[in-house]
Amino acid sequence: MGIVATPQDFPRPAAPRSLSELKERLEAIMGKSLLELTREYGLKWPARFKMAKGFTGELIEYILGGTARNLPLPDFTHLSIELKTLPIDGRYLPLESTYICHLNLMEDVGQRFEDSALYRKTALMLFVAVEGSDRIEPEIRRVMGYYLYKPDREALARIRTDYEEVMEMVSLGHAHEINARMGEVVQVRPKGASGRDLVPYINEDGEKAYTRPRGFYFRASFTRDICKKMFPEVHAQKENPRA
Repeated sequence: MGIVATPQDFPRPAAPRSLSELKERLEAIMGKSLLELTREYGLKWPARFKMAKGFTGELIEYILGGTARNLPLPDFTHLSIELKTLPIDGRYLPLESTYICHLNLMEDVGQRFEDSALYRKTALMLFVAVEGSDRIEPEIRRVMGYYLYKPDREALARIRTDYEEVMEMVSLGHAHEINARMGEVVQVRPKGASGRDLVPYINEDGEKAYTRPRGFYFRASFTRDICKKMFPEVHAQKENPRA
C-alpha cells in the first residue's frame, strides 16, 4: 500500500538538507501517536490496519522526507542514511526481525559486498522505534525513540560474511536452499505477497529455475542491541533493578 495525501493542502515534506534538520524532524515526532501524525500531515488512516502492512514505516519515511521509495538506495539518498522502523514491545525490545532489502537472485550473482544494495542500506542506518504491541491499539501507538547507527569494522565484517555465504550458494545454483537459519547478523527470508510468488534463478545445471522471492533481514538479536543503545537508562535499570 502507499501513503495517500492531499497535495494542495499538505505538500509532501521535502528531503532534509542536513543531519541536523533530520534530527529536528525526529524530535518533533517523538511521543506522538500514529493517528496524530497521520492527521497532522493530512494523510489517510488505513481502513483495515492489519491489512496495511508497512504503513507505519511508510508514514515515518514520508514525514521525515525520505526520497528513495523502493529503490536499492538509502532512504535519505543525499545523506546516505537508511531508515528502519522498529516495532518494540513494552520492554523496549524489537518484536520481529527487520527487513533490509530485496535479494535479486539473477542480477546480484557475483556482486561484491561493497557494490551491493545490502552494503548501501547498512553503511549508515537511522532506527526509529514505534510501539508495536498488539495490546496497544494502532491509533495510539507512539514514536518512542531513534538511534543513528554506523557499523564499526567488526560489525561490517559480520554482515559481509553473512552476505558472502548467501551469494556463494546463489552462484553455485543452490538459491532454493537458502533459509533463515543461515547468517549471524543478517538472515534471508521469503519476501512476497503470498507463498505462490516465484522468481527465477540459475540452478546447479545452469538452467533457469524458480523459487520464492527472498530478502535480507536483520535478526532480532542485532536490533535488540540497537534498542539497548537507544534506551540505555531503561535497560540499565532492568539489568540492575536495585541501582
